[in-house]
Amino acid sequence: MIETYLPAWCERSKPGPDGRYLVACYFNRDGHPVSRARAERVELVEYAPDGTTLRLVEATVDNLAIEHDVVFSSEVQHFST
Repeated sequence: MIETYLPAWCERSKPGPDGRYLVACYFNRDGHPVSRARAERVELVEYAPDGTTLRLVEATVDNLAIEHDVVFSSEVQHFST
């Protein structure tokens, strides 16, 4: 992902010690981009410092996650609720 461009429905974590970072993008059930508050699916992508995609994980948002903010955890480089 190009650092200067990030869609409005995505957010980026701070880089870890090795320069890797995560981007979370939020979608509704039909795959249309939405805000985090309206998300039913989350796509997490891990990037190398040069922007190369390393890992992609998709997950559905359950009722518990909707009631709590999704936050970045830079220590372990993953998203948690």
